[in-house]
Amino acid sequence: MTSIMPILSNYQEGTRNAKVYLTQNGHFGVITYDSVDDYNGFESFPTEDEADIFAESWVLGHESV
Repeated sequence: MTSIMPILSNYQEGTRNAKVYLTQNGHFGVITYDSVDDYNGFESFPTEDEADIFAESWVLGHESV
């Protein structure tokens, strides 16, 4: 059985996109994507606030992975 993890937040700026979701272990995951170089990344955080801050900073280019 496949479980679907709903996206809690979605951030986008230019070619960058970051999606925040609740992982199965109770942490908050951030999937990052940049269409310029087809980059995909993932970071995990203990709180939703930390995940949202990272995601927003990443799409604005203030954070690197």
